[in-house]
Amino acid sequence: RSGATFTAAKKLVSVLTSRGVKVITPNCNITNGSNLAILLRDSEKNMPPIRGVINCVMILTNAAFTNMSFQQWSSAMEAKVNGSLNLHRFLQTKELDFFVHLSSLAGINGQMASSNYAAGCAFQDALAQLHHGVTVLDVDWMAV
Repeated sequence: RSGATFTAAKKLVSVLTSRGVKVITPNCNITNGSNLAILLRDSEKNMPPIRGVINCVMILTNAAFTNMSFQQWSSAMEAKVNGSLNLHRFLQTKELDFFVHLSSLAGINGQMASSNYAAGCAFQDALAQLHHGVTVLDVDWMAV
């Protein structure tokens, strides 16, 4: 969402670039479909075709459901639901080799302090079942 702003990200870009890899690290919030469409259109002009997607979107706003504000609920849900839907919508006609959602076991087991995150992960699990013609993997990580 914010590009390569952290030291580790900048170092990775530097290492990849030194090995001849063309890397771009755009600032783009995938929940905004218009911005994502512009980014993808620009990428098509300046980069090789997109062959795979790793969707790492996550916003954690921990609170018990009974104490959770609508803003806390919607921020996590918007990232997982709208972000994943936008990627699916804009890339479904591309010839992708893979599409990976990084999700969580919270979507299967639930999570008391992060019901918004758990619901978003469950959505990603379901969305992975709808993809046609592309290999989709939904990785449900355990708690870290």
